[in-house]
Amino acid sequence: MRENLFYNAHHSPIGAFASFTLGFKGAKGGLGLELDKPANENVYIGLESRETGYYEALPFFGDNAEDLARFALGNDETIGGDQLIRHFADDEIKRELKLGTDTWKA
Repeated sequence: MRENLFYNAHHSPIGAFASFTLGFKGAKGGLGLELDKPANENVYIGLESRETGYYEALPFFGDNAEDLARFALGNDETIGGDQLIRHFADDEIKRELKLGTDTWKA
């Protein structure tokens, strides 16, 4: 049975009432200041695919096409029907959480 990699981890300095949360799929993390829960923000961590025309990313964002197009193209243009940013498949993602690091590989 495959272990669940997708859980939130709060990364914050000791004594700070601020946290960068990452790990749960979707727009469920981000930078939170004075919150009692994770921020509900998109976090884009990815790269351009070897095949041109799209990007591959870890699954820490929702499916808002307008936001994705702005991120990928740097403006408000959208390309009709094309998926500009694709999530890596779950079986392509590895995670290693240690005392001072949270390492993601895809």
